[in-house]
Amino acid sequence: MFGGVGFMLNGHLLAGASARGLLLRVGSARRTDALTRPGARPMVMRGREMADYVYVDPPALSVHSVRAWIQLALAYVRALTPRPAARRPRRSATGKPARTRAPTARRGVRAPRRAK
Repeated sequence: MFGGVGFMLNGHLLAGASARGLLLRVGSARRTDALTRPGARPMVMRGREMADYVYVDPPALSVHSVRAWIQLALAYVRALTPRPAARRPRRSATGKPARTRAPTARRGVRAPRRAK
């Protein structure tokens, strides 16, 4: 979705990192404060500003600034209600959905042949 690596906390996106910069979920209350920091700009997707998110350009990022940005995002995302874990369909080693067996099928037992 954002072309990078996303970091989740309690089922919510906390931050996203890519070569283009750092995406952070800071909340609409902290957004105006966050946009005053160096390198920060509104997150725009398909021509629409995302209310809870800011984007930080790479030149403005250092070890200390990334820590500060993550702390700001953590304060907001920790306050959100945790989302329940979604059940994902099982996948085979090839990444395709695993074939499920009929409930009565067991290993070593063949199903009866159909009459032609």
